[in-house]
Amino acid sequence: MENQTESTNSTYNSHEGKLNLTDNSKYYIGIIGKWANFLSILMFILCGFIVIAAISFLVFSSFIPTPSDFPFPLWLFSFVYLLMGLVYFMPA
Repeated sequence: MENQTESTNSTYNSHEGKLNLTDNSKYYIGIIGKWANFLSILMFILCGFIVIAAISFLVFSSFIPTPSDFPFPLWLFSFVYLLMGLVYFMPA
């Protein structure tokens, strides 16, 4: 009987428009929130590394000789890296 009460306690009540959570589920949601915060900080740092790589590739691509049969210039990679950094920044 106790197990049945707990399962009804953590269900969605459509009449009231509320979601009732148990203490155990609130605990795990708190842990998930801390991990989400940690991963967003890591993604922000990764975006910084991607932007640094894009700028350094833009600077050093002028020193690298390109073959004549290469289909596009090497500095174009830096703009691709900058776009990747912007795309990764949005969820961070």
